[in-house]
Amino acid sequence: MALHSAHGGRGSLTAAMANGLDHVLDTLALWRHRVTTRRELSRLDERMMRDIGVSPLDVEVETAKHFWQE
Repeated sequence: MALHSAHGGRGSLTAAMANGLDHVLDTLALWRHRVTTRRELSRLDERMMRDIGVSPLDVEVETAKHFWQE
């Protein structure tokens, strides 16, 4: 196995696993952020939307997206 080569050893495997876990946790945090911000966006009234420079259509399009979609 390449991760256990003479140059890498267990340290490389552990680092790769830690990097993979970091990536998963970052992705989960991003998805949670999207859910939260889209929920908050859906609760804005028209005055609030104007204040931040978005239209009701912008809000509709954004809040229709799934949490994994940018």
